[in-house]
Amino acid sequence: MTTGNDNTHWIEVVDGEGVYPVKRLGPYATARLADRASRGVLRLLNARRYTVAVVPQQAPEDRKQGIGVAA
Repeated sequence: MTTGNDNTHWIEVVDGEGVYPVKRLGPYATARLADRASRGVLRLLNARRYTVAVVPQQAPEDRKQGIGVAA
């Protein structure tokens, strides 16, 4: 397995209308688990309004904001 698939991942829910800020769900141990969970989240949301994406913990935005970084 590659380390890219084994690190912590998050689910980002983005409002296409810009009314609500980005919500993050997780953490998930692998990208596969996060992807599976994201499909379930998308079924519960209005797909025309919201977008769901799986992002790794090591994303630059997370490091800047301190999101998902264990203390």
